[in-house]
Amino acid sequence: MNYLDSIVKRYDAAVDDERERQLLHQSSTVYVRVHAFATMATFAIMCWILPDAYSAAALLLLLPIIVAELAGVFWLRKRMPYPGPLKVLPIEWATCAAFILIAVVGYMVRSNAGSPDWSVGLGAVVGAIAAALFVPRFAKRMRRRDQRRVDASLDE
Repeated sequence: MNYLDSIVKRYDAAVDDERERQLLHQSSTVYVRVHAFATMATFAIMCWILPDAYSAAALLLLLPIIVAELAGVFWLRKRMPYPGPLKVLPIEWATCAAFILIAVVGYMVRSNAGSPDWSVGLGAVVGAIAAALFVPRFAKRMRRRDQRRVDASLDE
């Protein structure tokens, strides 16, 4: 048993029945989403607070979200096909866009002593749009590939 399996086992042992296990899962799902938004808000604020080019260090705040997401995906894909893309609500899109805009403007202003570097802003906007367009397609393709892999392993 690896470390990630032991985490799941310990959480399963902390509840008494399937209903509690389901509620624990739902609570963890809520936590993941709220944690991501809180981290993005902190990221946007830090881009304004940190002086000069140090504001780029605020990107490090996003690293735990990425690492945790990857760990969860790799753990899950060993057990079932990757889920399809999550339906993102308009308010979530708007909130993410606002945090990204605040962060990019903060970085542009703070990193160049008040003389904005518009190439950074343009790159961030293009990157965000590309991610919004291609990540759902990638998730669908990954799910289909995983379903074929799981089906093939069941046929053996």
